Amino acid sequence: MTARVLTTLAGAALVGWSVVADPRWAERHVLGAYCATSRATWIAAGAAPWLAAALGLLAIWKVAPALARRAERFRVRAQAPLLLGIVAAIAAALGVGELVARKQHDRLMLGGSPPPASREGAMTRFDALLGWSYVPGRTTWIRAGDRPIAYAIDADGDRAATSDGRVDRTRPTVLFAGESIAFGYGLPHDETFVHLVGRDLGVQTVNLAVVGYGNDQAHRRVIDALPRFARPLAVVTVFVPDQIGRNVDRWRSRLGLAPDGTLVAVPPSSGPRLMKLLDRLPYHGDEPLRVTAAVLRATAEAVRARGALPLFVVTNYGPACLREEGAEAWIVEELFVRQELPFVRVELDPEDLLPGFLERHPGARGARKIATAVERALSEQLAVPFIPAPKGGPHLR
Repeated sequence: MTARVLTTLAGAALVGWSVVADPRWAERHVLGAYCATSRATWIAAGAAPWLAAALGLLAIWKVAPALARRAERFRVRAQAPLLLGIVAAIAAALGVGELVARKQHDRLMLGGSPPPASREGAMTRFDALLGWSYVPGRTTWIRAGDRPIAYAIDADGDRAATSDGRVDRTRPTVLFAGESIAFGYGLPHDETFVHLVGRDLGVQTVNLAVVGYGNDQAHRRVIDALPRFARPLAVVTVFVPDQIGRNVDRWRSRLGLAPDGTLVAVPPSSGPRLMKLLDRLPYHGDEPLRVTAAVLRATAEAVRARGALPLFVVTNYGPACLREEGAEAWIVEELFVRQELPFVRVELDPEDLLPGFLERHPGARGARKIATAVERALSEQLAVPFIPAPKGGPHLR
């Protein structure tokens, strides 16, 4: 009887939810990119309330009576040895899994011995505040396709042309923040859009981006870097929807929301490492969006407080968000349009990406597309004209 009542109530809850469900619910709470990126996912997201209603009715009319009949035949005492064996096996598996997961987590996050003193070696290091950061003054060589790529990190931990290069902190400077797209993953320095913008506009550019960063980590790098520059012109921050989930990664130091809505530092979780498996579930609540909106807003406020222009580059890591003609994707509308944050949208097509199966990072063509959009926005929003440079390229004054 209890099984039938509980199943019936669950079915009724599904039917009731389907009546009041937000049409964007599936995009907001299920889809990894927080938006539909294909016609199939668009249809599936819109059909979620109807599916819930169908499952609810099935639970009420079919599942509940079947469970009731099975419960009547079930005898706990007769099945006790089998149940105890199952519980013991699950407990042992969880214990072993926790030990392995904890060892793996500590190895990746805390690292082993310090990296060698040479300028060739490990690229990243553990960072108590950011989770990880680049080893200053080091060049790491990787191979992208058929060519070697140098990732040079300067003394400030920023990507640069050379690891021993120094920026002039008194010059007008445009800072760039973000993740692997902003970093220029898979591209030599002179093909990254950060370099292209600096070359074309005739301004000094600094690349603060770090591969794998969420918006909160990028924000903290901006906050740390801004005081070092006497004349920051703008801060350009790359945003991709995939970062939303990273912003609530409980296993590293991050930013969260206090009860009054202000951003506060949140220490890493010390809970069971197996809880990481729950982070892989397709459902996500409202916290990631609230935190992301607050972080983006705080970044813009910090930049404006220095008299500089905040600009966000909204682009895609993988397929772009689908949207109605003449409208923005709902996630862009919520995070940028409603918050009145200046942004440019750059949709990367398959031909704009690096070669390779499942590769999602922009290649030279994609970097050029992003650079062009940023250059246009900076010249318009900073209200300064392009002035021909001696070599034929435009300068920004």
